[in-house]
Amino acid sequence: MKRNFAEFRLFLHYSIKKDGDHFIISNDALDVVTQGESKEDALGNFREAVQLFIESCYRRGTLYAVLNESGFLHRSDMEESKEDPIEILMPLVVREERRVEDRPN
Repeated sequence: MKRNFAEFRLFLHYSIKKDGDHFIISNDALDVVTQGESKEDALGNFREAVQLFIESCYRRGTLYAVLNESGFLHRSDMEESKEDPIEILMPLVVREERRVEDRPN
């Protein structure tokens, strides 16, 4: 059986600084902070932390409210930024057992 899925992308700006032997990456909008021994490790940890945070919000039904309260805008409402954001893919898979009557109105 083929499964339906949706995938959306987050483009997040982040700040990075070196603190001793570690790189610290943060995003103020989502209040996510991670670290790593290298810049690449820190970025990988940041992607994972954001994915887990967004997945948790999605599962609790609070994703729209969290993004709205964090100041996220529809892309058409955004100004272009000179900084390169990090791209984070968020795959969502439809559970097979979900029935039509279980869907929100």
